[in-house]
Amino acid sequence: MATGTGFFVNDHQIVTNRHVVGEGNPDRIVVMNSAVGRLRAKIVASTVQSTIGGPDFAVLEIERPAQVKPLPLSSKAERLEPITSAGFPGLVLESDPTYRQLMEGSATKPPDLVPSQGVIAAVQRGGDADLIVHTAAIYPGNSGGPLLNSCGSVVGVNTFIKADPRTSRGTQYALASTTLLSFLKEKNVTFAETGQCNDMRPDPSPNPGR
Repeated sequence: MATGTGFFVNDHQIVTNRHVVGEGNPDRIVVMNSAVGRLRAKIVASTVQSTIGGPDFAVLEIERPAQVKPLPLSSKAERLEPITSAGFPGLVLESDPTYRQLMEGSATKPPDLVPSQGVIAAVQRGGDADLIVHTAAIYPGNSGGPLLNSCGSVVGVNTFIKADPRTSRGTQYALASTTLLSFLKEKNVTFAETGQCNDMRPDPSPNPGR
């Protein structure tokens, strides 16, 4: 059994990474969260491959529409913007009894979502896919999960980590929502899009009245 993370873009379809589901049995994909319980899902769209640094997406469709609030997508991402990663990292959850039951195939409820905060370190555009380098901690199991701005919009999809063998440190990468938007439009998948998030960002200008 393998696990990953995904998020709803409409009431019956979920975005994740292709590498999360691409090598598994397509007839044994299960989606589990507190809103829908445990439902079977099928792959209805995916990228051709899941090469590191390239497009790596899959869309899952659950058995019936769910009473959920889909996450909107934002193509606006700026360096030093605060972000939150959300997902189910195995390294963090391996001490959680609920997660252990899930891996044993006997879970009756999902483990709690694990958030991690950081900032966008770089936005790299112009390659096979637009990439966001960020400082929020992610691990195996976070793949396919959302990278959220302070307004709750998805600016990227957490996908891979590059490790430096000299320091044992990793650099976190998300596929930018600009690349995801192109994929979803090509596959005729319904989603909501938002603009730039300014609501909760600090004002960098000096305030002489203080």
